[in-house]
Amino acid sequence: IFFLCAGAATVYRLLRRGNEDKDFHGYALLAGAATLYLWLFALVYTPNATLLIFTFAFTGIFVGVVSALDHIPLRSVSFDSKIPLPKLLFGIAFLAVILALCAQVFSYGALKHFGEGLVLGSQGEVGVARGEFREALRWSQNDLYYRALAEAGTARLNSIAGVPGGDLEARRAEFAEVGHEALDAAHAAVDYDSSNFLNWLALGNVHQALFGPGVGDAYTPARAAYNEALKLFPGNPSVYVAVARLEIAAKDNQKAKECLNAVRFFQR
Repeated sequence: IFFLCAGAATVYRLLRRGNEDKDFHGYALLAGAATLYLWLFALVYTPNATLLIFTFAFTGIFVGVVSALDHIPLRSVSFDSKIPLPKLLFGIAFLAVILALCAQVFSYGALKHFGEGLVLGSQGEVGVARGEFREALRWSQNDLYYRALAEAGTARLNSIAGVPGGDLEARRAEFAEVGHEALDAAHAAVDYDSSNFLNWLALGNVHQALFGPGVGDAYTPARAAYNEALKLFPGNPSVYVAVARLEIAAKDNQKAKECLNAVRFFQR
């Protein structure tokens, strides 16, 4: 935000003040406008690698041109070799800046894969989307990415269970593999942030997808996860709808009706 404000102020000063080298003055205005546009675009939309490269490149060009025009003050710092403390502080600050930049790069990398996974998931490419969410988690661990992987796995489980035919053994093997990964991701999301009801909801949805084909005792952990979600967000209709689906799968229509009635109550 500070850079954007300072850049806008610099561009404004360039427009107000002339310069003997008109071409150089035009380069500064062009680089400043491009830098502001690219930074705003990177903040508003999900950035990709190409956009980030152009953003940092034009930022360097803009700073260099404006420095050459003496529109921003330059400072030089020298260290006395007899006093090690300033050098040490500078080294620590420089290392902190490098680490912060590395963390930002990893964050952008994870966000890029996460955004691509969301797009692919919306297009029905659940398998490829799961791969993108895995890549996002390799860049940065976050309950949002774990939850996305769990939800994509839940969608794939429902797809496998809802489409009969084909190689039964292959479907069983895929169902077990996807279910294991989805459960691990949902548990990881809960472990990362147990105060977010969406993580508990995702965990319950995975167990419910496993309960449909009758894989073990999936009803009990599914209901326990939904109960935790309701403790954190008692009036959320999506949790009651999920519980109603679970009760219908368990052939308890009375409890399912009670959950749907609760949805109508909170909607009022």
